[in-house]
Amino acid sequence: MSFTPIQNGEITVDQPVTDQLMQKIKNNFDDLNTRVSSPTDVPNADFQIDGDADGIPDNFTRSLYTAGSAAFDTTTPYAGVQSYKFTRVAGAGNGGGYLDTTYLEISEYISPLVQVAFKASVAGIRVMVQARYYDRTQTFLSSEDLYNSISNPTVWTTLSLIPIPPANAKFMKLRLIGGYTDPDVAGTVTFGAVHYNAFPTVIPVPFTLSGGGTYSSAWTDVASAAVKIPKGFTRLSFSMMMSVSSYSNPNTGSFRVRIGTNYSPAITLSAPSGTSVGGEQATDMDITAVSGAGTLVSQSASSNNNQYDGSAGINKPGYFALATR
Repeated sequence: MSFTPIQNGEITVDQPVTDQLMQKIKNNFDDLNTRVSSPTDVPNADFQIDGDADGIPDNFTRSLYTAGSAAFDTTTPYAGVQSYKFTRVAGAGNGGGYLDTTYLEISEYISPLVQVAFKASVAGIRVMVQARYYDRTQTFLSSEDLYNSISNPTVWTTLSLIPIPPANAKFMKLRLIGGYTDPDVAGTVTFGAVHYNAFPTVIPVPFTLSGGGTYSSAWTDVASAAVKIPKGFTRLSFSMMMSVSSYSNPNTGSFRVRIGTNYSPAITLSAPSGTSVGGEQATDMDITAVSGAGTLVSQSASSNNNQYDGSAGINKPGYFALATR
């Protein structure tokens, strides 16, 4: 329940204390609790407060699709005493529903960090998390799917998501969709918490990049992965497991990564004749001019330039990087 003003006439001398007045006081304390405990976070982020007992978490609005239902789940909550669950029954066009947060302050120049805890009863039900952007007058601008999947975890899982605010965005609402209208898969989706940080200094950037190598002395693309680079950040830091082998002659391997024409500094490892060396190396790259969807490409080169005399490769590139401002 949001803040409700108490009128002067309700608290004048000899005015009786009414149930209505006490309900306003309770609602205002509940509202204050959600704001003071996490002033830069989503109010009532873990769905613990339902001051008006309407079955909807305070500071959220709820919508249901055809034949959908929703309720607090107190059986296996993610945190506290309850989480919030949507149920989708079988049938074409049916769905569960969604929760919308209140307006959350953001900047068009910096990606906020969004974290959502959820689980599904069946993997194939559609779960979505959307960012909905508004200008300074809270006029709707556009929306962005931060997560959209029909391959979902069936145990509690926390997502770290990266919105890319458009020009003129000053507010954002987060929409948690449990059991969209397609595909026709019955099941439940339970949300445990939704958090945001409007001005993070560090954001994890996940990716899946396989290993690879080359015999060539020229820079060679050996693997690539889709990444989403946050807006307003300057450095992307990560580590890679690199290896160099040699046969009859010493060999030097060189390694770097790129996003478009942005390159990390080259790292070199040298292997004496007849040996292999390797190790984990840290590197970073300038991402000042990069944001949004991109492709992270790993590159290597082998000084011997001969497939019979050694190679240079990346064995375990890693699965996440850190973007910093």
